[in-house]
Amino acid sequence: MHPRNRNDFRVVKKKKTTAMWSILYAGTPFVNSKDYESLVELARKLNLDPYYLSRGQTQEDRAKS
Repeated sequence: MHPRNRNDFRVVKKKKTTAMWSILYAGTPFVNSKDYESLVELARKLNLDPYYLSRGQTQEDRAKS
């Protein structure tokens, strides 16, 4: 499947609270936030690259910064 067609990460409104949004991955909450726009952008990036949040986390990458 082409990365732009993925829809694994979805932004949904939490049911019990009015101001919280969540990114779901396979029906499991992945990230929670009050800022809808930032979650939509994060979900878009994660759908394009599922390892988006893991990039730059190796010991070599941390030593460079």
